Amino acid sequence: MQEYSPDLGLAVYFDFLIGIPTKVAQIQIVYGFYEGNTAKTETKSLPLTPTEGVAVGANFLQAVVAVKRSFLKVFPSEDLRLVLEVQEVRNVSHGPKTYPIGWTTLPLFSGTGELKSGLWKSKLLHPPTRFNASLLDLNLMMSVPLLSMYCRLVSGHPNMVEIHDNFVINPEATKMQYTPLTYVTDDTSPSKLEAPLSLNLTQIQPGKEDWRGVGEAVTVDNTNAGLKSSGISQGGGHVTKDATGETEERG
Repeated sequence: MQEYSPDLGLAVYFDFLIGIPTKVAQIQIVYGFYEGNTAKTETKSLPLTPTEGVAVGANFLQAVVAVKRSFLKVFPSEDLRLVLEVQEVRNVSHGPKTYPIGWTTLPLFSGTGELKSGLWKSKLLHPPTRFNASLLDLNLMMSVPLLSMYCRLVSGHPNMVEIHDNFVINPEATKMQYTPLTYVTDDTSPSKLEAPLSLNLTQIQPGKEDWRGVGEAVTVDNTNAGLKSSGISQGGGHVTKDATGETEERG
């Protein structure tokens, strides 16, 4: 296994979601990085993704996002997490309106600084999004029935990225390759979950966000704010290609 390099950073592949309520026509994913109560980046939304049927008679939908985002100069911290919120987007008379469906958090590093790379299946929790929740609290929270997100976390090493850029995304064929995400903690103290912190976050430009030191991110002009905004491809296999970090191609 290649040693993690903060300079090369990491890449997150947002592959697909399964278990979306049948009333939802399109979704978007909004994400941000947090260390405890501190936002380490501004937030960013992925392209809108239409939902699609899974099988005849199924009482839920899926959405194939097939988008990669790369992040440079990410220094290991056991407390660093990627927080994701999935939102329904409805077109109403006065413009699009978002409604949170569920959220999850992905711990990025172990206590020894190793990247928790792999293919992950994460159950989505009921809103509101609580980016300050402890691992103990996350274990106790109620998940949204059937709804899960499938994503890949890999190092930014070119060889690893090349392999995953050519990974064929097919929910029916590949979903069993993803490991269910569980939150493990040695903390046996009583839960002290605070009220949800305000998600007053502005969005980051797509692509390789350059972390300039601990807690500092490049600030850019944005069009959306907060955890309020995601994308799908129809059909069978999808290959995500976003090698530059500036553009995306979805099958």
